[in-house]
Amino acid sequence: MVSSWQLLHERLIFATQRRSFHRRFEALPRKFVALAPFRDGASLLRHQTGDGPAPEAREGVIRALVAAISESEAGPEVAQTLLLLVLWPGLDAVRGRLRRYWQDGLPNLDAEVTGRLLVIAARTDL
Repeated sequence: MVSSWQLLHERLIFATQRRSFHRRFEALPRKFVALAPFRDGASLLRHQTGDGPAPEAREGVIRALVAAISESEAGPEVAQTLLLLVLWPGLDAVRGRLRRYWQDGLPNLDAEVTGRLLVIAARTDL
């Protein structure tokens, strides 16, 4: 049985492969300098998960995604999706730690973890 957490991850990955996602992504590198080197979301994800780039470069991309959530004319969905995928290993660890204490069921925990991240990102003043 596939958990809702794994299913969410698969759906996020699938969303990045859609043509509409690519069209909306194209607006981000024009507005956010840290995203300029990336031609699509997949190249951004490879950059963030690979061994090559310096931590400062990775941090710049995360900062740009957080800024894009509240400032992008293309809508925040692209930046939200990419931010969730970039931070997925950490979110997975947080979910794992909270799992034993969570009483309301795992789907609610999944929504709580991702929802709180996105609310914090939208409210962050860089």
